[in-house]
Amino acid sequence: GLLLAVSSWTVSPSHPTSWEWIHHSYYHWATFQDLTPNVGLYWYFFAQIFSRFRTYFLVTFNVLPFLLVAPILIRLKEIPVAAIVSLVSLFNILAPYPTFGSVTFSFLLMLSCPRSVVRLRFISMFCLIALPVPSVLLVAFWRLWAIKESGNGNYVYFQQLAYTVFAGLIALDFLSASVSRIKALKLTRKP
Repeated sequence: GLLLAVSSWTVSPSHPTSWEWIHHSYYHWATFQDLTPNVGLYWYFFAQIFSRFRTYFLVTFNVLPFLLVAPILIRLKEIPVAAIVSLVSLFNILAPYPTFGSVTFSFLLMLSCPRSVVRLRFISMFCLIALPVPSVLLVAFWRLWAIKESGNGNYVYFQQLAYTVFAGLIALDFLSASVSRIKALKLTRKP
């Protein structure tokens, strides 16, 4: 936020008190006004709920990633890079408007912690190999539904759900591998 404020002041020093960029960037993202189908799960969920529950679920979905920050930072304080990678991965997966690129970027960041990547279990390899299936089917089903008007939105949602579950399992397994790395460090540390 501070970096954006400084950069907006640098670009337009004649309007140093203009804070419209907050409304255009964060407010739009937090209120989830655009229900256009994307890789995330929010659009389908908010299209299906009753309007009187919208505020409750907006608050719940926006607060959930921030509730994970303190426990992850406390648990992974010995490996700060793994903590940041885990948080970036979870924030990208739980974002209202995720993209294939943001989730892929999270997986590439995991390579910065090779000792945690080595401890990943078989489920991560299975999910990584299976991840292209919902990715390709998501594009195909969206084209059938939105362009040809012969598909069903539920098929698109199911592929997004499968994509999110696979990506989430990889992120959680990385978190678990980082915790087991800390346990191994404590066992091998000399008193």
